[in-house]
Amino acid sequence: MDELIQDLKCFDAVVDALFGTGLDREVDGIFKQVIEAVNLYSKYTISVDIPSGINSDTGIKMGCAVLANETVTFGTAKLGLLINDGREYSGTVYIDNISIPKACIDEEGLKIITNYGEFPKSLLKKDIMT
Repeated sequence: MDELIQDLKCFDAVVDALFGTGLDREVDGIFKQVIEAVNLYSKYTISVDIPSGINSDTGIKMGCAVLANETVTFGTAKLGLLINDGREYSGTVYIDNISIPKACIDEEGLKIITNYGEFPKSLLKKDIMT
């Protein structure tokens, strides 16, 4: 663990990809130690898909979680990035299109809407916005 801490102090950024969207238990043991070290010593942290330790469905911190400056997620926003602890731990969230067919998203019944782009501004009548 001492070597990891020394390395973290030297790195300009850390990419967190320890756990993904399937995490369904408390983080413990060496994984908890690594997450705690990243949170203490990382200058800048980018999480892949969701910060390790955050439940992607509920946004609840599973014991401990990476505190990311940015999170790059794929396909669609995960609810856990937007609610509960996930909102704080995700930092700025970017959604990257990885060519998931719209039919697959529709088949899963995903209905998450965020305020990215023109939503909810697009719902307002033009004369209200002036």
